[in-house]
Amino acid sequence: MATQPDSAVKTLDDIMHDALVRLASDVHFESGEVIFRIRFRIDGLLHVAATPPMHLRDAIVSRLKVMARMDIAEKRVPQDGRIQYPYMGQTIDLRVSSLPTLHGEKIVVRILKPNNERPGLAALGYEPDDCEKLIQAIGRPHRLREDLIALRLPRIIKSYGSEYLDHRGPLRNTSARRQSGQCE
Repeated sequence: MATQPDSAVKTLDDIMHDALVRLASDVHFESGEVIFRIRFRIDGLLHVAATPPMHLRDAIVSRLKVMARMDIAEKRVPQDGRIQYPYMGQTIDLRVSSLPTLHGEKIVVRILKPNNERPGLAALGYEPDDCEKLIQAIGRPHRLREDLIALRLPRIIKSYGSEYLDHRGPLRNTSARRQSGQCE
């Protein structure tokens, strides 16, 4: 019969392997009052991947924190770490964050892509004429005021501890600017 740490190591290895096979971007280890669940973020949505027994919770969390070179004794403050995880002949970079909660620690593991390739502008969804304008703006000398490149990113709204992406626009109130006819 396997001991608890051995079971935690095997469980964690199985979970990380499954996350990489399913192309998850995050793995959330969440402690509740009576349940310990693991969720994968796949295509922006969280899916329940496993609910290991509660007696493995502390061993799994400690294993993650040791691998990420975090202080396993500190459970009251947030911590960050990283893991170089071997997978199928590659080294996957994992970023690990721990947050104290009412019922234990929540661990989030961010899985970074195994290759160092950066996507081209076309892969980012720019139209061809917008790509050309952006390339021209980047190539100009930086002493002209028109060289400012503004990016419009999704905003994050915090509501009762949850984060929601809102793709409607910037965080500031733009209704007065819209009425005056100014562009965003």
